Amino acid sequence: MVDVAQSSLEVVGDQSKYVLTIKSILTETAGQYLKWLTQPRYRYFCDVLVGVLIPRLYSTVLRARRYTETTSQQVLLDMMALKEALVRLPAETNERKAKAFGKLVTREMDRVEGVLKTLASPLESIVPTYVALVPNGSEADFSRLLDMKGVRYPDSSDLVDRYLATTNKKRAELSVAAGVAEGVAAVSSLFSNLTLPGNLVSAPFSTIRARLPGTRPTN
Repeated sequence: MVDVAQSSLEVVGDQSKYVLTIKSILTETAGQYLKWLTQPRYRYFCDVLVGVLIPRLYSTVLRARRYTETTSQQVLLDMMALKEALVRLPAETNERKAKAFGKLVTREMDRVEGVLKTLASPLESIVPTYVALVPNGSEADFSRLLDMKGVRYPDSSDLVDRYLATTNKKRAELSVAAGVAEGVAAVSSLFSNLTLPGNLVSAPFSTIRARLPGTRPTN
């Protein structure tokens, strides 16, 4: 994978050779375990395999010193082919369990694909792309991706500043939204637990307000 990322590839092609090798090993190994294990234990084996393999793929993606848009797209195509192969591993006949395993693979692969899609994106859109596809990213990781794309100072510094400004604004908006939600929930809780006497159901608001706990009568 690292060799593909750092190559002088000019056109995205079919799956790379290393993908075919990994898929062959997965098929052969999974077939052996499927013979030896019961279906529940085999499914557990598949869960563990996904939890070990995909983080290794992620760390390998980050080992490359340099990516171009073309090599990023090629490695992304390779990862999508591996994801498809992993999804088919459990050989589940139960549709619900098959979908659950597919969601597990997709969730684990999202971070890998997010990084590669960021590397493949044009420089002018790299900040919104990274923020959207890698929501739990960090300044250090973003700086590393810029280095892998060959972006140098002062351009890299300007992009990091834009990234920090975007994420800080997003966090502030989420904080305000959370505060509003808490306030609405508190008010809803107050009125849901309030029982009005029958003679106040249709009474003017000023009369009802006077009966609410913690309020003072108005002149």
